[in-house]
Amino acid sequence: MQSIVSHGIRTLSVHKEHEFLGRLEAAGLSSSEAQTVIESKDNDLAERLVAFIRNGGVTPVSYRRAREIMGLNMIGTEEAVRYLAVPYSRDELTRLGDIPFTETKLLQCKDSHVLIAVYPYSVRDLYVRERNLFSGVVPTSWDLPFLEEARGNLRWYLFRKEVIPTTIGKACHEQLAELTTFERTPRTCEIVYLMLLYYLANGIRLFGDVDARCRDVSRGGGHAVVGFPKEGISLQVWRDDGFTKLGMAALE
Repeated sequence: MQSIVSHGIRTLSVHKEHEFLGRLEAAGLSSSEAQTVIESKDNDLAERLVAFIRNGGVTPVSYRRAREIMGLNMIGTEEAVRYLAVPYSRDELTRLGDIPFTETKLLQCKDSHVLIAVYPYSVRDLYVRERNLFSGVVPTSWDLPFLEEARGNLRWYLFRKEVIPTTIGKACHEQLAELTTFERTPRTCEIVYLMLLYYLANGIRLFGDVDARCRDVSRGGGHAVVGFPKEGISLQVWRDDGFTKLGMAALE
């Protein structure tokens, strides 16, 4: 059966797609409302809808309660303003006011994940702000437009603090099979934002011992790989074979 691709990793059958749309229409979704989702900047409304579905339709956790649960493993707007001078607008702060995860989910992940509000910076933007924390100049000789152009969406993510243990040393297609139903591989800009801001806030280098494979692919076919050894944040492109110190990063 014909399928549509989601993030280049999983597929949704056309039959399932039509059935899902039919349920939304039966619930009252209008053409204008559907168009609002289609035109939403950076696919924001669609991502919010997915997050709401994943929560089982439960009201999001408040900012204060999330901070109580996650402690140092929550990197929010305060840290972004303090360490990266993020210029939030009032509307952006309002959008980040509630956390799109249940309290139960946060309690389950409070030690293994980081709850982080990603701001739409590119890797180049982050390098310009904190170049001393990178192991070298952000590469320009590669054919990697995503270092300049790609930006994360303004939203909350739950990010694994380490690569998925069972993916270390495996080829890319084997690593992808280890993702849970709700996980996806992060983009380079998202994981660099996490590593940089978590270090600035807590003094801890995530992905310091095992590099993490990202979602971005060069035109030559290799996936972006990032790490944070003592020398600083590193950016490379590796072929999709297995390496002993390379695993798959994941976020929800």
